[in-house]
Amino acid sequence: MGNSDEPLVDLRDMPEVRVDARLADPAGAYAQLREGVVSRLLDAHRLLPRGLSFLVTEAYRPLDRQQAIFDEYRDELRRRRPATNISPRARHHRRILSAALTRAGFANYPTQWWHWSFGDRYWAHHTGADRTRYGPTRFTPAAQTNGC
Repeated sequence: MGNSDEPLVDLRDMPEVRVDARLADPAGAYAQLREGVVSRLLDAHRLLPRGLSFLVTEAYRPLDRQQAIFDEYRDELRRRRPATNISPRARHHRRILSAALTRAGFANYPTQWWHWSFGDRYWAHHTGADRTRYGPTRFTPAAQTNGC
């Protein structure tokens, strides 16, 4: 597994990207991405048709939150089958999203059209990379790193 000293960047400081605060955590981890991933996300943004932008609902996710989500999702899938009927407009927008993010080097998690990765274990497996670019990291809020 690879790791990087790339800093985390707060997406709330990026005017090109909208950040949805519904899944916000008190520390602000939900809006953090590695610098290289932000660069690629901005590349993908420039590939979108004029007037469209990305809405990021959650970027960095602590391991305990990730495990809880995987467990909940697994249980949900066992209870019901996913809905397959989406509107032609929604299908069209999903194609636009997929084309831009794929061209920028992201990999899609196939059972979640909204879930894209870059540099992590899934990305390495999906793309055939010999190693990851990013390993697990701990988010430290800025207030803790500058003595506040």
